[in-house]
Amino acid sequence: MALYDVVVHGGRLIDGTGNPWFYGDVGVKDGKIAAIGKINPASGSRTISAKGLVVTPGFIDMHTHSDQPLVADGNAESKVRQGVTLDIIGESQTVAPLEGPVLEEYRAEHRRRNGIETDWNTFTGYFERVMKGGISINVASGVSPQQVKQVVVGFEERPATRAERQEMNRLIAQAMEEGALGLTAAWHAKGPENPDEVVEMARVVKRYGGYYGVHLGSEGFDIFEELEKAIRVAAEA
Repeated sequence: MALYDVVVHGGRLIDGTGNPWFYGDVGVKDGKIAAIGKINPASGSRTISAKGLVVTPGFIDMHTHSDQPLVADGNAESKVRQGVTLDIIGESQTVAPLEGPVLEEYRAEHRRRNGIETDWNTFTGYFERVMKGGISINVASGVSPQQVKQVVVGFEERPATRAERQEMNRLIAQAMEEGALGLTAAWHAKGPENPDEVVEMARVVKRYGGYYGVHLGSEGFDIFEELEKAIRVAAEA
């Protein structure tokens, strides 16, 4: 019996530690890297020559909108062929939570754009849908504070009530328990109108070891105000 399922040999290895590249081989067993170094190619059931090529850990794409494309085609060849093995989704619109008008808007948009029927409203439901269809890469998601507020308050631009803020925080906690990475916001100019609400949600995320990530929407003078709000949320949380 072969020692490894696959041996990738003769490539230039960049291991992600910051060390200089080196020539070496990689042995894979049961879908995991089992050895790195000088490996006899004959010890693998399958051998892949990496001569003249670079072998690295998979790349992480930190800003994508591939939530629906991954449902449509889990092969994700446009990612795999670039070496991407983990997609981070949810920098603005997120796959959950989805309720009421927010669900209907999301469902209609992606039915039109991708021909996908949205049959989930939680992160658990989305991940189950992706796994059922099959997927070649890993996927993780943040949760949008704007979307959470729209689910609870609606599309009206106003501060949330105390009861609404509690429900928003509950939905954030549910998202984190279902696997969300953190709070990811894509604000328009000047950042959030009610930063106190975002601070509360960020505090919930902190309890789960998550992060607060901001996609800046301003490119002019308002960028300084938006940066100040982003720093404030992170500091107060």
